[in-house]
Amino acid sequence: MDHIQLAAVGTGPLAREFLCTCEEVGFAVHGIWSTENTRVQAARIARECGLDGVYSSFEELLKDEQVNTVYFSMTRQPYYDFAKEALKAGKHVLLEPEFTTC
Repeated sequence: MDHIQLAAVGTGPLAREFLCTCEEVGFAVHGIWSTENTRVQAARIARECGLDGVYSSFEELLKDEQVNTVYFSMTRQPYYDFAKEALKAGKHVLLEPEFTTC
C-alpha cells in the first residue's frame, strides 16, 4: 500500500492539530491551500506544522503528483465541489466535517 501523501484544504477548527500530528503517524503533508480570506491563517499553520508551504490555487494542489490524499477542514462554506474535483483528479478524500446530515 502506498504511504499517505497529504495536502490540506481549509483552516477549520481541527486543521492545525490534525496537520501537526500527521508526521507522528507516518503521513507526509505537502502543503495547504485555503481561500483568500484565510490565506494568512493557512501560512501560519504551514509554518507551525513544518509543511512545505501554501498552494497558490486549488488546481496547483490537485496537480501535485506527490499528493494522493486531500484533507478538507472547511467551515462556513460548501466544500462539495472541491471534494468532487479532488475525487475526479484521482485523489483520496478525507472530510473533517460531515458530508451529509440526517
